Amino acid sequence: MTTFVVDLCAGIIAADSRSSSTTEDGMIISVDTDADKIVVINGLAFIFSGSGYTGDLWRKWLVGDQKGLPPFPPDKNGKPYAVFCIVNLKEKKIELLFGNDDAWILEESGKVLFAGTGRNHARENWALTRDAIESINAAKFFDGKTGGMTKYFDLNTGKNNLSGKVYPSYEMKRLARQSGVVMFDSSGADAVTICEGMPNYARVSSLLTDYEREAQMEEDAIAHGVLCRTPTQWREPYTSYVTYVLSRLFPNRFK
Repeated sequence: MTTFVVDLCAGIIAADSRSSSTTEDGMIISVDTDADKIVVINGLAFIFSGSGYTGDLWRKWLVGDQKGLPPFPPDKNGKPYAVFCIVNLKEKKIELLFGNDDAWILEESGKVLFAGTGRNHARENWALTRDAIESINAAKFFDGKTGGMTKYFDLNTGKNNLSGKVYPSYEMKRLARQSGVVMFDSSGADAVTICEGMPNYARVSSLLTDYEREAQMEEDAIAHGVLCRTPTQWREPYTSYVTYVLSRLFPNRFK
Protein backbone atom coordinates (compact mmCIF):
# COMPACT_ATOMS: atom_id res chain seq x y z
CA MET A 1 0.00 0.00 0.00
CA THR A 2 1.35 3.44 0.93
CA THR A 3 0.65 6.04 3.62
CA PHE A 4 -1.28 9.30 3.47
CA VAL A 5 -2.58 11.82 5.98
CA VAL A 6 -5.48 14.24 5.52
CA ASP A 7 -5.37 16.94 8.20
CA LEU A 8 -8.39 19.19 7.70
CA CYS A 9 -7.60 21.09 10.90
CA ALA A 10 -4.32 22.37 9.45
CA GLY A 11 -5.45 22.11 5.83
CA ILE A 12 -2.70 19.73 4.69
CA ILE A 13 -2.80 16.53 2.65
CA ALA A 14 0.44 14.53 2.60
CA ALA A 15 1.49 11.20 1.09
CA ASP A 16 4.60 9.25 0.19
CA SER A 17 5.56 8.26 -3.37
CA ARG A 18 6.64 4.62 -3.02
CA SER A 19 5.17 1.83 -5.11
CA SER A 20 5.39 -1.66 -3.58
CA SER A 21 4.35 -5.25 -4.00
CA THR A 22 4.61 -8.12 -1.54
CA THR A 23 5.31 -11.78 -2.27
CA GLU A 24 3.42 -14.60 -0.56
CA ASP A 25 6.24 -15.08 1.94
CA GLY A 26 6.40 -11.39 2.88
CA MET A 27 9.26 -10.07 0.75
CA ILE A 28 8.63 -6.46 -0.32
CA ILE A 29 9.79 -5.10 -3.67
CA SER A 30 9.60 -1.30 -3.84
CA VAL A 31 10.31 1.50 -6.30
CA ASP A 32 10.66 5.16 -5.33
CA THR A 33 9.84 7.86 -7.87
CA ASP A 34 8.46 11.41 -7.88
CA ALA A 35 5.01 10.14 -8.84
CA ASP A 36 1.99 11.68 -7.11
CA LYS A 37 -0.50 9.73 -5.00
CA ILE A 38 -2.41 13.03 -4.68
CA VAL A 39 -4.27 14.23 -7.78
CA VAL A 40 -6.05 17.62 -7.79
CA ILE A 41 -8.88 18.12 -10.30
CA ASN A 42 -11.75 20.65 -10.34
CA GLY A 43 -11.48 21.66 -6.71
CA LEU A 44 -11.13 18.10 -5.46
CA ALA A 45 -8.10 16.21 -4.22
CA PHE A 46 -8.02 12.47 -4.88
CA ILE A 47 -5.66 10.30 -2.84
CA PHE A 48 -4.94 6.72 -3.87
CA SER A 49 -3.48 3.95 -1.73
CA GLY A 50 -3.20 0.28 -2.66
CA SER A 51 -4.02 -1.56 -5.90
CA GLY A 52 -1.95 0.53 -8.29
CA TYR A 53 -3.72 -0.96 -11.30
CA THR A 54 -7.17 0.04 -10.00
CA GLY A 55 -5.81 3.47 -9.07
CA ASP A 56 -4.68 3.86 -12.70
CA LEU A 57 -8.20 3.09 -13.89
CA TRP A 58 -9.75 5.56 -11.43
CA ARG A 59 -7.38 8.29 -12.65
CA LYS A 60 -8.38 7.47 -16.22
CA TRP A 61 -12.04 7.65 -15.20
CA LEU A 62 -11.51 11.10 -13.65
CA VAL A 63 -10.25 12.68 -16.87
CA GLY A 64 -12.38 10.66 -19.28
CA ASP A 65 -16.08 10.38 -20.06
CA GLN A 66 -16.85 6.84 -18.95
CA LYS A 67 -20.37 6.43 -17.62
CA GLY A 68 -21.10 4.75 -14.31
CA LEU A 69 -18.71 3.65 -11.61
CA PRO A 70 -14.96 3.17 -12.07
CA PRO A 71 -13.64 -0.36 -11.37
CA PHE A 72 -13.81 -1.98 -7.95
CA PRO A 73 -10.43 -2.84 -6.34
CA PRO A 74 -9.38 -6.48 -5.94
CA ASP A 75 -10.36 -8.22 -2.70
CA LYS A 76 -7.95 -9.23 0.04
CA ASN A 77 -9.26 -11.08 3.08
CA GLY A 78 -12.81 -10.18 2.10
CA LYS A 79 -12.25 -6.42 1.82
CA PRO A 80 -11.21 -4.05 -1.00
CA TYR A 81 -7.41 -3.92 -1.20
CA ALA A 82 -7.26 -0.14 -1.45
CA VAL A 83 -8.16 3.11 0.27
CA PHE A 84 -9.40 5.89 -2.02
CA CYS A 85 -10.25 9.33 -0.64
CA ILE A 86 -11.73 12.51 -2.11
CA VAL A 87 -11.32 15.85 -0.34
CA ASN A 88 -13.32 18.97 -1.17
CA LEU A 89 -10.65 21.71 -1.17
CA LYS A 90 -12.97 24.69 -0.72
CA GLU A 91 -15.16 23.18 1.98
CA LYS A 92 -12.29 21.28 3.63
CA LYS A 93 -14.21 18.09 4.04
CA ILE A 94 -13.84 14.46 3.06
CA GLU A 95 -16.37 13.67 0.34
CA LEU A 96 -15.43 10.01 -0.12
CA LEU A 97 -13.54 7.49 1.99
CA PHE A 98 -13.78 4.11 0.33
CA GLY A 99 -11.99 0.77 0.62
CA ASN A 100 -10.61 -1.30 3.45
CA ASP A 101 -11.77 0.33 6.68
CA ASP A 102 -9.15 -1.68 8.59
CA ALA A 103 -6.51 0.37 6.75
CA TRP A 104 -7.54 3.81 7.99
CA ILE A 105 -7.94 5.72 11.23
CA LEU A 106 -10.31 8.70 11.36
CA GLU A 107 -9.90 11.04 14.35
CA GLU A 108 -10.64 14.54 15.64
CA SER A 109 -14.36 14.27 14.79
CA GLY A 110 -13.55 13.23 11.25
CA LYS A 111 -11.02 16.01 10.69
CA VAL A 112 -7.83 13.93 10.58
CA LEU A 113 -7.36 10.76 8.54
CA PHE A 114 -4.42 8.35 8.61
CA ALA A 115 -4.49 5.67 5.93
CA GLY A 116 -2.33 2.94 4.46
CA THR A 117 0.26 0.56 5.81
CA GLY A 118 2.09 3.24 7.83
CA ARG A 119 -1.05 4.76 9.36
CA ASN A 120 -0.26 3.85 12.96
CA HIS A 121 3.25 5.28 12.78
CA ALA A 122 1.95 8.45 11.13
CA ARG A 123 -0.73 8.78 13.80
CA GLU A 124 1.78 8.43 16.62
CA ASN A 125 3.97 11.16 15.15
CA TRP A 126 1.03 13.47 14.43
CA ALA A 127 -0.09 13.20 18.06
CA LEU A 128 3.25 14.76 19.00
CA THR A 129 3.88 17.18 16.12
CA ARG A 130 0.44 17.99 14.65
CA ASP A 131 2.32 17.98 11.32
CA ALA A 132 1.05 15.78 8.48
CA ILE A 133 4.26 16.09 6.46
CA GLU A 134 6.45 15.08 9.39
CA SER A 135 4.06 12.21 10.09
CA ILE A 136 4.69 10.77 6.63
CA ASN A 137 8.44 11.22 7.09
CA ALA A 138 8.24 9.35 10.40
CA ALA A 139 6.25 6.48 8.88
CA LYS A 140 9.05 5.90 6.36
CA PHE A 141 11.35 4.74 9.15
CA PHE A 142 9.00 2.01 10.33
CA ASP A 143 6.98 0.87 7.32
CA GLY A 144 8.63 -0.81 4.36
CA LYS A 145 5.85 0.20 1.98
CA THR A 146 6.17 3.91 2.79
CA GLY A 147 9.05 5.78 1.20
CA GLY A 148 10.30 7.97 -1.60
CA MET A 149 9.36 11.63 -1.59
CA THR A 150 6.84 13.19 0.79
CA LYS A 151 4.25 14.99 -1.35
CA TYR A 152 1.82 17.55 0.02
CA PHE A 153 -0.97 19.93 -0.90
CA ASP A 154 -1.94 22.93 1.26
CA LEU A 155 -5.70 23.48 1.16
CA ASN A 156 -5.34 27.01 2.53
CA THR A 157 -2.86 28.40 0.01
CA GLY A 158 -2.71 25.89 -2.82
CA LYS A 159 1.02 25.52 -2.22
CA ASN A 160 2.28 22.05 -3.04
CA ASN A 161 5.20 20.02 -4.32
CA LEU A 162 3.23 17.79 -6.66
CA SER A 163 5.08 16.83 -9.83
CA GLY A 164 2.02 16.19 -11.96
CA LYS A 165 3.58 12.83 -12.82
CA VAL A 166 1.71 9.57 -12.59
CA TYR A 167 3.43 6.37 -13.63
CA PRO A 168 1.09 3.53 -14.61
CA SER A 169 1.44 0.36 -12.56
CA TYR A 170 3.02 -1.48 -15.48
CA GLU A 171 5.80 1.10 -15.67
CA MET A 172 6.54 0.64 -11.96
CA LYS A 173 6.97 -3.08 -12.56
CA ARG A 174 9.54 -2.35 -15.24
CA LEU A 175 11.40 0.16 -13.07
CA ALA A 176 11.90 -2.39 -10.29
CA ARG A 177 14.85 -4.08 -12.02
CA GLN A 178 16.77 -0.87 -12.62
CA SER A 179 15.93 1.14 -9.49
CA GLY A 180 14.07 -1.09 -7.03
CA VAL A 181 14.90 -2.31 -3.54
CA VAL A 182 14.02 -5.51 -1.70
CA MET A 183 13.07 -5.79 1.97
CA PHE A 184 12.58 -9.00 3.88
CA ASP A 185 10.35 -7.67 6.70
CA SER A 186 7.44 -5.24 6.94
CA SER A 187 9.48 -2.56 8.71
CA GLY A 188 11.72 -2.12 5.70
CA ALA A 189 14.87 -2.66 7.73
CA ASP A 190 17.99 -3.60 5.79
CA ALA A 191 16.64 -2.70 2.37
CA VAL A 192 18.81 -4.17 -0.38
CA THR A 193 19.23 -2.51 -3.78
CA ILE A 194 18.33 -4.91 -6.58
CA CYS A 195 21.53 -5.95 -8.38
CA GLU A 196 23.24 -9.14 -9.49
CA GLY A 197 25.41 -9.30 -6.38
CA MET A 198 22.54 -9.19 -3.89
CA PRO A 199 21.47 -12.22 -1.82
CA ASN A 200 18.83 -14.42 -3.50
CA TYR A 201 19.28 -12.56 -6.78
CA ALA A 202 18.16 -15.55 -8.87
CA ARG A 203 14.82 -15.66 -7.07
CA VAL A 204 14.34 -11.89 -7.21
CA SER A 205 15.27 -11.80 -10.89
CA SER A 206 12.72 -14.52 -11.63
CA LEU A 207 10.03 -12.48 -9.87
CA LEU A 208 10.99 -9.38 -11.83
CA THR A 209 10.75 -11.35 -15.07
CA ASP A 210 7.19 -12.26 -14.11
CA TYR A 211 6.49 -8.59 -13.30
CA GLU A 212 7.84 -7.50 -16.66
CA ARG A 213 5.67 -10.05 -18.43
CA GLU A 214 2.64 -8.74 -16.54
CA ALA A 215 3.64 -5.18 -17.37
CA GLN A 216 3.64 -5.93 -21.09
CA MET A 217 0.22 -7.56 -20.83
CA GLU A 218 -1.16 -4.54 -18.96
CA GLU A 219 0.29 -2.06 -21.44
CA ASP A 220 -1.07 -4.02 -24.41
CA ALA A 221 -4.52 -4.23 -22.82
CA ILE A 222 -4.63 -0.50 -22.12
CA ALA A 223 -3.51 0.25 -25.69
CA HIS A 224 -6.49 -1.78 -26.94
CA GLY A 225 -8.92 -0.28 -24.43
CA VAL A 226 -9.61 -3.50 -22.55
CA LEU A 227 -9.03 -4.73 -18.99
CA CYS A 228 -6.20 -7.21 -18.55
CA ARG A 229 -7.75 -8.63 -15.36
CA THR A 230 -11.21 -9.88 -14.56
CA PRO A 231 -12.71 -7.02 -12.55
CA THR A 232 -14.07 -7.58 -9.06
CA GLN A 233 -17.80 -6.96 -9.05
CA TRP A 234 -19.22 -4.01 -7.13
CA ARG A 235 -21.25 -5.03 -4.07
CA GLU A 236 -23.06 -3.47 -1.16
CA PRO A 237 -22.59 -1.44 0.92
CA TYR A 238 -19.91 0.02 -1.34
CA THR A 239 -22.07 0.34 -4.47
CA SER A 240 -24.70 2.62 -2.97
CA TYR A 241 -22.23 4.77 -1.07
CA VAL A 242 -19.76 5.36 -3.92
CA THR A 243 -22.57 5.85 -6.47
CA TYR A 244 -24.19 8.47 -4.21
CA VAL A 245 -20.94 10.43 -3.80
CA LEU A 246 -19.65 10.23 -7.37
CA SER A 247 -23.05 10.96 -8.93
CA ARG A 248 -23.18 14.14 -6.85
CA LEU A 249 -19.63 15.19 -7.77
CA PHE A 250 -19.81 14.00 -11.42
CA PRO A 251 -23.52 14.08 -12.31
CA ASN A 252 -22.95 13.78 -16.07
CA ARG A 253 -21.36 10.36 -15.58
CA PHE A 254 -24.55 8.90 -14.15
CA LYS A 255 -27.23 10.26 -16.50
